Amino acid sequence: MDQDSRKLFGGAIEASIPSRFIDVSDFRPVPDHQEVFSDEAAGQSIIIEIVEYSKTGEECPARFYFKDLAAMNGAIEWEETSESEELAVSDSVPRLGGSGLVPAATRVFCVKGAMLVDKKRSHHAEGHRYRVQIVLGVIRLPDKETDVLLSLNTPSEEPPERGYSLFLEILASFHIADWGLFG
Repeated sequence: MDQDSRKLFGGAIEASIPSRFIDVSDFRPVPDHQEVFSDEAAGQSIIIEIVEYSKTGEECPARFYFKDLAAMNGAIEWEETSESEELAVSDSVPRLGGSGLVPAATRVFCVKGAMLVDKKRSHHAEGHRYRVQIVLGVIRLPDKETDVLLSLNTPSEEPPERGYSLFLEILASFHIADWGLFG
């Protein structure tokens, strides 16, 4: 798969994202705390979001943010298709700190699920419901009072493994070049 190293948030974060994904901010406004990429042909999107660290979902942060995403998307139905799991930082995001040290309290969580959404909430045809698979990762940086969310949305007709393997590739390439981004 042809990967491009993308500079995110003004170069403070870098990640390898397949070149088939275009930067959505090139054609519509995207909030400053998000980076959004889309492959319209495959119906996939990648969203990287920086949010304030939430103690509300401390036990299962991926589940907490998955439910929040379902609400924000106005999902008609949603389900987790895997248990929320904690991933080893050294395995899941080996490049996170580059040559620098990753804060000891850093943790990484992941959950897979599906949502039934209505396209009329977006710019597409009215009234068309579709199911989308979601892989959601949370990089918890409590020392920086920050959670970094990475979500990959894939059409439900695709094999779930395809989206998950792409998600893991992007996560593994994730690198924070400038920790000053978090204050």
